[in-house]
Amino acid sequence: MRSAMLLAMLALSGCATLPLAPAPTEPVGLTIKSWGKPLFDWTLGPDGTGVYTYADEGPTKAFRDYVLKTKRISVGRDGYARLAALLAPARRYAGATLPCQRTITDMPYGVISWGATPDLQVKFDLGCQSAEIKPVHEGLVRAQDLMKSWADAAPVVETRPGS
Repeated sequence: MRSAMLLAMLALSGCATLPLAPAPTEPVGLTIKSWGKPLFDWTLGPDGTGVYTYADEGPTKAFRDYVLKTKRISVGRDGYARLAALLAPARRYAGATLPCQRTITDMPYGVISWGATPDLQVKFDLGCQSAEIKPVHEGLVRAQDLMKSWADAAPVVETRPGS
């Protein structure tokens, strides 16, 4: 559901495309939050094994009443290559700032990473709309959808309270 909302927001941005960067060989990851609440947080290594954590509603179904559920996945090197290709448009901004024209407030935000150091990460805000970063937003939404589809088939290995 959130992925559909994110994709709909992308329709508001422009149409320019960026050349794809070579596929990275580091673990790739994505963290998406809204108002400080983690929505999704995942990593996938070059061998295709990864961890997918998502917020699930708690008993009251209120925004701040949630639990974090974690699943482990294994999709092979081909799965990793597919995911890395989806995040490739963002790679050119690693260690830098996305060109941002903030036009929508209160949108999800987060970090795309290719390892753990800041020079291998790029922060994003889906409220920033511009033709130049449309491929970045489209890629991260498609990557999130792909990871979710893989995680849907996996059992929950850990549940912990949300903050």
